Amino acid sequence: MQFKKIFWYFISILFAIFSTLFIAAILSHILNTVLFFSVFLIAIVLSAMLTIIWHIQNKNLFESLLYFISISLICININLIAPVFIDRSLSVFIYFYSTEKGSISTDIYDENFNKEFTLRRIKDAEKMKFITCEENICKPTCKAKLAYYLLTPLGKITNSLDNYKKFRQSIDKNK
Repeated sequence: MQFKKIFWYFISILFAIFSTLFIAAILSHILNTVLFFSVFLIAIVLSAMLTIIWHIQNKNLFESLLYFISISLICININLIAPVFIDRSLSVFIYFYSTEKGSISTDIYDENFNKEFTLRRIKDAEKMKFITCEENICKPTCKAKLAYYLLTPLGKITNSLDNYKKFRQSIDKNK
């Protein structure tokens, strides 16, 4: 009986994640914007609906409350925080670009990017082992490539790669 609950719990987590992503993808492409509060609301409503079904099956109020909280937090983390991270982080832009192009120069700053801030983000990415830098050239590590291939589809689904595209165009223009 316990394994059956665990199995259905994980199935419902997957269903909630993909349903929230699917709804967010439709809305973000219709509205042509990154959805922040809408995804939050979608995750809460979907979690509440799944919790009602869970509670009808199990009739344990405390377990249903824990179920609601865990499903809500998982959906919000995956569907809200990751797109915001992709949309706003210069560090992500740096290792995305280095993965796409094979390497990136440490002098990528221009009138749009502050030199000290950009160099600090490059050092941060290097400390987190997303890139390795030698002689002013930074190359992506396996960790950066994995993050790129996992986060890019999520960014496309949630329409949150616009700022990265602007960054890439700015860097390509200055080459």
